[in-house]
Amino acid sequence: MHIKEAVTAFGTSAVVEFRKWAAIRDETSIPEPCLSLHIASHMITECQWDARVEVPYTRMLSELGAHGSDIVPKFGANEPT
Repeated sequence: MHIKEAVTAFGTSAVVEFRKWAAIRDETSIPEPCLSLHIASHMITECQWDARVEVPYTRMLSELGAHGSDIVPKFGANEPT
């Protein structure tokens, strides 16, 4: 499964499930963190991919080997913590 297919499938599943749990009809009221968590957890369990929720881009770049001097000018961010 490619990442675009995974996000589409797991995102759709998230909307369907949340609508059941919350007894809502309008998916625009679903909090984004709920969608993200559902998508990430399925990427981990079904695809065995490393997925994270709500991690700052600067932290991810730092973990991938970028240094503060590379990150700050490109993203206008503070040094990663």
